[in-house]
Amino acid sequence: MIQPKRPVVLTIDDDDQNATELKLQKAVDVLARKPDEVTTADLKKANVILVDYQLEDWPGRQEVHSISLQPGNGVALAAVLRSQVEEHIGDQRRAFAIHSGKLDELSGGLPALSREHAIARTLNLEWVFSKRQNQKSPKLDVQVAALAGAVKALPRKWPENPEKAQRFVSRLLATPPQQPWGSRAAADVETCHPPIHEWAASTHGMALLRWLLHQVLPYPSFLWEDRYLAARLCVKVESLRQALASESKARRVLEPLRYKGVLAEFLGDRWWRAGVEHMLWEWTDGEPFNAVVVRDAVQAHVSKVLEPLKFNRPVVCVDPQSFRPLDQTIDVINAVEIKPDDWPAYAEQAWVHIDSTKDEGIAALVVPQDRHRIESAP
Repeated sequence: MIQPKRPVVLTIDDDDQNATELKLQKAVDVLARKPDEVTTADLKKANVILVDYQLEDWPGRQEVHSISLQPGNGVALAAVLRSQVEEHIGDQRRAFAIHSGKLDELSGGLPALSREHAIARTLNLEWVFSKRQNQKSPKLDVQVAALAGAVKALPRKWPENPEKAQRFVSRLLATPPQQPWGSRAAADVETCHPPIHEWAASTHGMALLRWLLHQVLPYPSFLWEDRYLAARLCVKVESLRQALASESKARRVLEPLRYKGVLAEFLGDRWWRAGVEHMLWEWTDGEPFNAVVVRDAVQAHVSKVLEPLKFNRPVVCVDPQSFRPLDQTIDVINAVEIKPDDWPAYAEQAWVHIDSTKDEGIAALVVPQDRHRIESAP
């Protein structure tokens, strides 16, 4: 049986790449090159071009006299290589990413922690990968393989017919038509305005992947990460993680709701909001917003290990600096809604604890309907 070809990742670094190569070779084929060694043939083969940010040992760069021919760092080199792809290859189905231990230098004033998607967007990159990953971060090889696989899954020519384009996007996202909530999930996706027409065609589908990477996966929209899933189930997120890790029943019950489409492994598990809402409607006999009924139903259908929240209107707080979700779930009465600059209009509300608004910068982000609450707070 012929095995399908694995995705290809071109890594560009001025230092020894053995460690990075060993990590990535578990899931992808690696072309390791120094900056002077990259060829057009390498760019043609690659699904992902992963460039190290710091390029200090680059003799060839010093031999030219024009500053226009001396890219100062990996971001500049990635821009040059992207232009080469557009001019000499024409097929834009390549993801450009930076690998760096100094995301603070790349952030342009944005908090670097867990803001990779925002940094990448400002730098015209698909992603930036940190060399300083913590235990909760997805592993580099998993993320790069997921990104390379997503690029490889794009068609050579984007469908011109709108209906065919929509069907192809549904296949990429693995929208589950066999589920009773499949049509609602598809409608939720459409509400988030995926670029599937002229923009997708002109970028050979890369616009769709950028949309997923930059504007969908990092935010609560039609897909939820485990913190938002736990809040909707009215349970503590730590207990949900424990149940999913240790109990086959919990995994079996929630598995149909898990997102399995393109980039599913990139930032960890995500869950279809439409599926969760449908499930709760059935379990509660039409009372999905009655927290008492929801807690009892979840205990009965998922796991006794799940620890119920003691308040009835839970919301997930975001970090006031990075705006990424925290494990902290509080009653909405103690929260205010904020609107960060890059928060998509279709995403669900971003909440912070009302005490966070003592910071003037955070207070300035509070939505108009909640400002009276912070003005009257002690």
